[in-house]
Amino acid sequence: MSAANPGSRVVVTSYEKSGKSIIDSDVVSNPIRLPNNDGDDALEFSPFHALHNVPVKRAELFQKAHENLPPIPRASAEGVLFGSIDFPAGFRTAMHHTLSLDYGVILSGEVTLVLDGGEETLLKPGDVVIQRGTEHAWFNHGTDVCRMIFVAVAREKTELEAGESV
Repeated sequence: MSAANPGSRVVVTSYEKSGKSIIDSDVVSNPIRLPNNDGDDALEFSPFHALHNVPVKRAELFQKAHENLPPIPRASAEGVLFGSIDFPAGFRTAMHHTLSLDYGVILSGEVTLVLDGGEETLLKPGDVVIQRGTEHAWFNHGTDVCRMIFVAVAREKTELEAGESV
């Protein structure tokens, strides 16, 4: 069963040369299908906005917001990514970690956050998850698509006490 993401309207403001505020772009996001390892189904990732540097450089304030969006839900090495992910019913990701600090909010449906130590927690609409680069997977046990909106902020690699670098 596909997530069938209709895309989200993304309105971005900017400045005219005179300094007056304007609507720079008003577009519908283009969902990107990312199949699971079995190839049976795919989650859908919609990148809304990405920045390659934080703090934001002046030039990035004037670039077109819908250009240079990443094909996968990852922030660039020193940047920020804002987007959404739709997890179809029955979909499970592989265990993974990211080089980012991820802030997520469940908008609809339910999804289980699974940690490599075996801990699991069910997230429902309105729940917030702050994912700090830990090994994790997502599993939608439900019958409805789960939509999560997220902001991923680049982070440095972390050396754990056990000597592992994540």
